[in-house]
Amino acid sequence: MQAVLEHGRKTDVLSADAYAGELAHNLRHVPQDRQAGFIKLIVGQKSAYGAEVLAMSLGNPEMVSELSPDSVAALQSFLRTTEPQFPMSIGKYGYTDVFRYESWLHAYANLHERLRAGGYRATVFEQLNAQNIDPRKIIAFLSSPPGQTFMQAVGQRALFEKSFARARTSAAPFPPHKNTTPL
Repeated sequence: MQAVLEHGRKTDVLSADAYAGELAHNLRHVPQDRQAGFIKLIVGQKSAYGAEVLAMSLGNPEMVSELSPDSVAALQSFLRTTEPQFPMSIGKYGYTDVFRYESWLHAYANLHERLRAGGYRATVFEQLNAQNIDPRKIIAFLSSPPGQTFMQAVGQRALFEKSFARARTSAAPFPPHKNTTPL
């Protein structure tokens, strides 16, 4: 498989981003003893698209459970450097921005859960309560299906109050949208 992808890249059948994306898609099929080298290939591409595909793939806890602990650590390190950023204009962001962040945080938290029980929950709270988080990221995750599932699993609204307050403050200057509900 790797040889086919490399041939596609060398012959320009695959662009650099397509190559990185295909590497990320195929990580799940790589035996544990070869994962480290494969991850180095993905990281070496320095492709935002490859990082997005990887995050979407790592959103699957079953796939994460098949990774070696060393691979999980390498992927955590890589994802830490690829956290999606929102456009500078506070009022400008769209569903694509929301999806990218939700996928990234879900994947990042899944990797933490793989190494220690409770890692998913701790990672999500750590990210959402970070001092300098863009409040749109809070809205993005908590309004997503994984975010909704997470809030239901936690079951205690009080644990989210700090995040809700920051999101409300951020959203206050903008007119409400007919499809939004208050936090």
